[in-house]
Amino acid sequence: MSNEQAIKTCRMCYQQIDKRARRCPYCGTAQSLWAHPLIGFIPAAALMAAVMIALGMMIRLTVVGVFGRGEPFAGHRGELEVVESDRFFGKDSRGIETVTGVGIIRNNGSIPWRDVSVEVRFLDSQGRLLDTAMDYGFNRTVMPNDDSAFKASASLRKPQEEYASHKVFVCGAVDARSNWP
Repeated sequence: MSNEQAIKTCRMCYQQIDKRARRCPYCGTAQSLWAHPLIGFIPAAALMAAVMIALGMMIRLTVVGVFGRGEPFAGHRGELEVVESDRFFGKDSRGIETVTGVGIIRNNGSIPWRDVSVEVRFLDSQGRLLDTAMDYGFNRTVMPNDDSAFKASASLRKPQEEYASHKVFVCGAVDARSNWP
C-alpha cells in the first residue's frame, strides 16, 4: 500500500492523518460524515421542534379548556328578548335635558349571558334616527329564564316633541360560563 493512499486530511484542522483514523490525533474531531457537528444538530433540532409543537398544542388545549370563550353570542342573539321598554325625558345632575330608554331583557335560552349591552334608538315620527344611547351592561348577568333591567340615557339633541318613538336592540353579550375575561 502506498503512503498516499493511507493518508487523508482532517475535516477540521486540515492536518494529514491516517486514513483509518476515526478521530484526528491533533484536534480530536470525529472523521465520520455522520459525526459532523451539523449532521448531529439536525436530528436534535427536529426533535426539539416536535417537542415544542406538542407542548404548544397541549398549552392551547389547556387554555381553551380552562379559559374557554364559551358560546358565541351571534348564534344565540334571539334568545335575549326585550319584553318591555319605555322612554322618559328629564334632566341629568348638571341640568342638561336627557332622553332615557328603560326596559327589561328576558333570557329565553339555556345559556347565562353577562355584560349584556343594549342600544336604544330614538326616532322621529317618520322613523328616522334622531339619537342613540348605549347601556354596556358591565357586570349585568341575565340567567336562563330570567330577566334584567336596563337604562340608557343621552342628551337631547332635538326638541323633545320630535322624539316620537324608540327601538331597543341587544347588541352583544358574553357566555357567563366562560372564564375568559
